[in-house]
Amino acid sequence: MQKKLIFPLIFGVVLSLLIAQEAEEKRPEDLKNSAIVVKNVTNFFDDTQPLVASFEPRYIHTVAWSPDGKFLLIDRNFPSLGHSLEKIPFPYTGEIIHLTPRRDGKNRLNYSNPTWTPDGKGIVFVGQNHENPTATKDSLPPYALASNLCYITASGKNMQQLTRIRSSYSVLNGGVSPRFSPDGKKLFWTKSTQSKNSTSLWGERELCIGNFTIREDGTPALTKIRSFTPAKGSTAYYESYGFSPDGTKILYCSNLNLDQQWVTADIVSQDFNPETNLPEGEPVVLTKFPDVWDRYATWSPNGKKIIWSSSAGFLISFLGLGGAQWQQAMRSELWVMNSDGSDCQRLTSFNYKNTPFYMGGACYVGMSAWHPDGKHLAVLVH
Repeated sequence: MQKKLIFPLIFGVVLSLLIAQEAEEKRPEDLKNSAIVVKNVTNFFDDTQPLVASFEPRYIHTVAWSPDGKFLLIDRNFPSLGHSLEKIPFPYTGEIIHLTPRRDGKNRLNYSNPTWTPDGKGIVFVGQNHENPTATKDSLPPYALASNLCYITASGKNMQQLTRIRSSYSVLNGGVSPRFSPDGKKLFWTKSTQSKNSTSLWGERELCIGNFTIREDGTPALTKIRSFTPAKGSTAYYESYGFSPDGTKILYCSNLNLDQQWVTADIVSQDFNPETNLPEGEPVVLTKFPDVWDRYATWSPNGKKIIWSSSAGFLISFLGLGGAQWQQAMRSELWVMNSDGSDCQRLTSFNYKNTPFYMGGACYVGMSAWHPDGKHLAVLVH
């Protein structure tokens, strides 16, 4: 199996307040993108200190607001212990609620990629297989191999496995980036398979949609699972980002063309048929920048806007063979566009010197989450 380069990074969970230059009484998602600016950026864990000075070495891959906007859900890495799920009150009061079991050096299972059920009562996440305890590095996000989708209540109880995909020493299977439909009846995620002789950094990936239900006895179930691969290449890259707020479209990232490398993948939307759990029509490429890294997309609460991470404007000379060094070399900023891909505007300036929110060095924007009030963004800056 191709060795993955996964190393500790400095992550800052930041809170971005968006305001309109023209009319503060309106929600930013209802305005022209040129009228949206970042008013304030603070470290979510300690907003009393300057952003850069208050960084701590923590590795977080996913952020997700609760449906009522009162909690932020994260998957945080603890040195030598792996990733755990945590729930943080908003506004932050200093309290952190641990949802997954505490572990020791002999039990380093990773729990990552969490997403809320739309009613706020449960959480679906990616859990490392107990039968593959030595695959700790492979099960780290964003690869999340040797893992399955799991369910836990919002209070951290009743942990149960949803999918039953086995992994072996030579073939590791996993899933990443689960997202619910607005009604909570569908779950959209990315399945990944990495074999020992694979030449791809990401192995083979496919997009999946299934029916999610809670049985009368309280146990969760995932049925009628359908998988699909819209791109032309057999080893194309995919990453699922969710359903539109009206449930009619899905959003994902992919390099759809045969000659397109994964590091230049685009943000893509596609119509969705709830009867078949499959997309309909042709994929619509929303990001039009050639040879640009576009990833980590999120719909605004009313579906009019999409925010995402883009390397547009940066000259990145080399990301390693097959893009293996993307975590060290990537630079990107947070962008916003209309849901049809029009009116693309850069929102942040984390990489730009002599700007208010300069991070002091090269960085890239990771996963983000748009608060239900439409005025705040939780953003991961790597």
